[in-house]
Formats: sequence, C-alpha cells, structure tokens
Amino acid sequence: MILSPKSTEKLRTQSPAPAESVPLPDFLENLGPGPIAGAADDDPSGISTYSVAGASYGYATLWTALLSFPLMAAIQLMCARLGMVTGCGLASVIRTCYSRWVLWFACALVIVANVFNIGADLGGMGDAIQMITGFRAYFWTPFFAALILGLLLWTSYRTMARVFKWLTMVLLMWLAP
Repeated sequence: MILSPKSTEKLRTQSPAPAESVPLPDFLENLGPGPIAGAADDDPSGISTYSVAGASYGYATLWTALLSFPLMAAIQLMCARLGMVTGCGLASVIRTCYSRWVLWFACALVIVANVFNIGADLGGMGDAIQMITGFRAYFWTPFFAALILGLLLWTSYRTMARVFKWLTMVLLMWLAP
C-alpha cells in the first residue's frame, strides 16, 4: 500500500495510544503457542545429549556452532521462502516437483528419526523420574507413553495446548540461581 504525503503527515501527527497494562493472569491466559514452539527442542533426549557432551568435551566442540548455525538458518530460510511463494509446506513441494518415491523416502526418514527421538525422550523422562522417586525407569517409560497417548486420544487440542503451555513455564526454572 502506497501512502500519500497527506496520509503520512496525518500518521506522524497522531499521538500513540497509551499502552494498557495487562494483568499477569490475563497475559498467561492469552499466551499463544510461541513458548511451546520455542521449548520444543528442550526435550529430554536433547538435554541429556547436551549435558553429556558438555561434561565430556567442555568447550572443545563449540567451534562447530560457527558452521552449523548458518546452515540451520539457511535451511529454515529456504523452507520459509518456499512456503511464502508456493503456499505449501515442504512435503507438498516435494510431492509436486519430484517423483512419488522421493516423497516416500523423505517421509520414511522423518518417521525413523521421530521414532528414535520419541523413544529417547520417553527413556529420558523415565530416567529423570527414577532419580526423583527411586522407582525404575522401566516402570516410568511405559507409564509416560500411555499417559501421552491417552491425552492425545481422549482430550481436546485446547486441553493439550493448555497442559503444554504450563509445562513450558517449568523451563523458566533454568533461569533460577
């Protein structure tokens, strides 16, 4: 939209609206999926991997961030631009531009990676609760798997989003001294 000089002058002379203070309960109630998406990589398998790598190697592997961060940012930027231009996700673009076996191969890779990641997450959750309660992780791992599956099957999206929102707030404990 192109603004005329008259309309830009009008915008400049208007005083900004005073900022409303939002009470904390209202702020937390209206908190969207951003914190959940931001906390998505702080899963048990990631935290345990980072902890073991940090304890074993210290800062010795920090140089890899100089290579991996630009590559990760480039991948995210390419996927975002594909989505902006085509209006489709990466799988839809692969489906339209390549043969069907390329799509199925990419989907199979994602499924294998997700299965291993979920297994590592459930094992990490079981190990963490074992440290707290003393009961073996072999009990807790299937318990968490059944709990999450039950929540997925018998609750609404709104309930799951509310649960994950409050679980995400637990990550603020990393900031505590």
